[in-house]
Amino acid sequence: MREFFRRHIVDISRIKFSRATKRLEKRAIFQGGLQWKVGYLSLVLYFLLPLFFMSHIKNANSNYIGMIDKNASRVDRIVELDRSYYSAKEATITLFSGEKVSIIGQLPEKSGPISIKGRFLDQKTIQTDAYHSHNSTRYYASIIGVLFSSIIWIVLLARNLGKNRGSSD
Repeated sequence: MREFFRRHIVDISRIKFSRATKRLEKRAIFQGGLQWKVGYLSLVLYFLLPLFFMSHIKNANSNYIGMIDKNASRVDRIVELDRSYYSAKEATITLFSGEKVSIIGQLPEKSGPISIKGRFLDQKTIQTDAYHSHNSTRYYASIIGVLFSSIIWIVLLARNLGKNRGSSD
């Protein structure tokens, strides 16, 4: 008698569970193309929303971003730059905005990416207090890592898209 109830109770719970999941699948919010639309919208918002807050970031001078404004007074302002390209031949450093600024003080002999701490002497000249030279290996390793990560995501999305298209036929 116990065996009979165990077997039937387990079967009844399986039947109820399968019926419930079928009902949920029919009512799913992200059914079919809506899931992709929400995904694409989220991706677009992820890249566009920060643009609306750029003025707030610039006004807060977060990470010295306020210095990209060429009209603002840079004289005697402290600046720290991370992994900016230094040209030993021209004695300039390229800011993240693309602007080239003269640099004086302790400097490396070879061109390459450097991090500096210093102060603006005038609008176009930085006096360095300290610097650190970086080798280019990390730069290329970062590019390769981002490339591999992108390939993995593309392959996974393509597989998932193929499964979704194959199941709807």
